[in-house]
Amino acid sequence: MLDLARRVLGEETARLWLHAPVPDLDYEKPLDLLAAGEWRRVVDTLLAFAEGVTA
Repeated sequence: MLDLARRVLGEETARLWLHAPVPDLDYEKPLDLLAAGEWRRVVDTLLAFAEGVTA
């Protein structure tokens, strides 16, 4: 997951993004979602960012 985030967002932004509430994830923190087993939501959001699609 971290590798994908780094490729999409860049090193520093990825680190910050994983720890911050994300509007496209209903203001959940990506790391909290990963801990809850909701990795697919995080991956889908990162892939949407990579394609230039945001909510």
